[in-house]
Amino acid sequence: LSGTTATTTLRKEIPFSEATNGPMWADASTDYTNLSFKHLAGLLKLTVSGLPTDKKLVLKVTADKNIAGTATVNLNPASGEPYLEVSDEEGATGVVKEITVTDVQAVAGQATVFYVPLPVKTLGELKVNIYDKNNTSTPLYKEKKWTNIAVARAMIRSASFGFEVVDATGDKTITQAITNA
Repeated sequence: LSGTTATTTLRKEIPFSEATNGPMWADASTDYTNLSFKHLAGLLKLTVSGLPTDKKLVLKVTADKNIAGTATVNLNPASGEPYLEVSDEEGATGVVKEITVTDVQAVAGQATVFYVPLPVKTLGELKVNIYDKNNTSTPLYKEKKWTNIAVARAMIRSASFGFEVVDATGDKTITQAITNA
């Protein structure tokens, strides 16, 4: 904290086992007994279901602009609520265009939800892919993609990844199994 500017880091790698939430702030300058915390960033809500439980997976969030690294917040803006920003300056220290969620482990029969904080800015492109931990070059599922997305403070953007198990045992062909699923 320096004056009314706070500096923090949006991580480029987040272990799946850690709690997920975006950076928050509360004004304690006048009343520190009734604090009301507010989000400083946008959130990307990722829901995965029906994934193989015997594999560790990796989620990759990529953008055309910097979405991780050193972030700043003006805690006393001229108008509105404070929000978190990451520099888009080329070559700036500690900023990256990709966030990796590591060691995603599916639980049988349950959807798994994870939140990735995003800085406030307009992104020309935002993509999410899911990979096997041992093969991060070939996505396991069709990517989720948005263009010209305005990330706002306390905004939530959602993406879901789901897999269906198809039983093709016995005399069924794969086409029959898919049709009857």
